[in-house]
Amino acid sequence: MIGDQTAVLGSLGSVPDLRDRLGLFLEVEGGREYVIRVPGSALSPLSNSDLAQLLNWMIRKFGPTQVSDRFVPFTAREVDQHRRPLVDIEEVREILMERISNHQDN
Repeated sequence: MIGDQTAVLGSLGSVPDLRDRLGLFLEVEGGREYVIRVPGSALSPLSNSDLAQLLNWMIRKFGPTQVSDRFVPFTAREVDQHRRPLVDIEEVREILMERISNHQDN
């Protein structure tokens, strides 16, 4: 149960809170790739197909207010194309959060 709570609520300094936020990444350039490339995704033992299915479930579960009719589900091919862990995760997340903020202001 504790692991499940960490996945949803986050862990200060290491895992961001996903509730009502995960879908925001899909609305900005680079966000889809980021969701695939975070270490928890990129280094997962899941197959590309299973990871795509998990990401699709997560988007619907943790970001329903941001998921629009335009949401295009992740595919195994897309996961395979981008699946390599980010080295500069904090820098990339900061850039994406700025893009999200700018997107919401418009």
